[in-house]
Amino acid sequence: MSVISPTARLTRGAFTLVELLVVMSIISVLIGLLLPAVQSAREAARRMQCSNNLKQTGLAFLNFGDARKGIPPASVGVGRCTLWGLLYPYTERQDLYNLFNKTDHSENGFLTRDSSFWVSEGPCGTTPEQRKAFASVSYMLCPSRRSTPASYDVVATDQWGESAGPQTDYAIVCSTDASDYPYNAERASSNNFDKHYHVRVVDPLNLNYQKYQRGAFRGAALPSGENRYAAWRPRDTFARFKDGTSNQIIIGEKHIPIDGLGRCNNASPSAHNWGECHDCSYLSGSITSAAGSIFRTVVQWWSEDRTTPGSLVGAAIDGPFDKLVEDGYAAINCALGSWHVSGCNVLFADGSVRYFDQNVAYETVAKLATVDDGNYVEY
Repeated sequence: MSVISPTARLTRGAFTLVELLVVMSIISVLIGLLLPAVQSAREAARRMQCSNNLKQTGLAFLNFGDARKGIPPASVGVGRCTLWGLLYPYTERQDLYNLFNKTDHSENGFLTRDSSFWVSEGPCGTTPEQRKAFASVSYMLCPSRRSTPASYDVVATDQWGESAGPQTDYAIVCSTDASDYPYNAERASSNNFDKHYHVRVVDPLNLNYQKYQRGAFRGAALPSGENRYAAWRPRDTFARFKDGTSNQIIIGEKHIPIDGLGRCNNASPSAHNWGECHDCSYLSGSITSAAGSIFRTVVQWWSEDRTTPGSLVGAAIDGPFDKLVEDGYAAINCALGSWHVSGCNVLFADGSVRYFDQNVAYETVAKLATVDDGNYVEY
């Protein structure tokens, strides 16, 4: 019978310290290589979800057109419900649409202070509890920026209550002829940018405001007499898209500088010194505090022949994590953009969604944003 020596009995295989360190180093390297790929895959998924959000909005836009025989208005009026609320029935959110108080709330056919369209409390007749429900509408939020309910509520300095309500990562694309003032016949130079002018699409009673709007959406058409706001109708049909629906951008991701997220200037358009580019409610049309939640102006046309674009805002696709610029006219505050890596999603009038790289030429975006420039643009 063989005998096992004590030395042999104690000998067994094991890793040395050096071998363990080598294995740990290899694992660390592999994790380091894998994490960027995982993060990239997650961002790709978020960007796809963002694109799907716009596709859902595009379907609602087209369904509205079929049902109402026209293009949804940008807004029913100043302080009154915007395109986003009007699309609720076509995005399977009839429940939210039914919450609106659809009383006219006007006297002699005109808006009175503290009596906005569909208002009983707050914008579009909403209560604080209802605003939280509106804030949870998933297709209004891009997961690359925020995926939890986003809502801004009324504070004491908000005289009209129009800033309160759900926030969004998407905006109507505006194109407008430049003008010193909305009532005059004089054209402005590129040094005379009127920071309010681009959002005056929300005042449908002034035809001068509507005449100068060259983007897809204008204010609603209103009948004369009492209860005109409750009897609104689309102002335009699809014939407005003279360059074709596949050649017209209507909605895009709105750039929000990283330190502007969740900030709503509900007291004065000039507060924070960053103009009209706010993160307020998307339900209430305004020429002041809530404007930046609804619109992004990508072009103003300065030349007399209406063919030369030039703008002090929105001249580039910004992002992803810019800071607020202390200049109310800066493009970085008021442009299209996103928190994606290199560009943003844009919805076309035919319902398609495309991704605009940050390097896309400004002239291309300007022409695609304008219904009557007479140019066909390949993109």
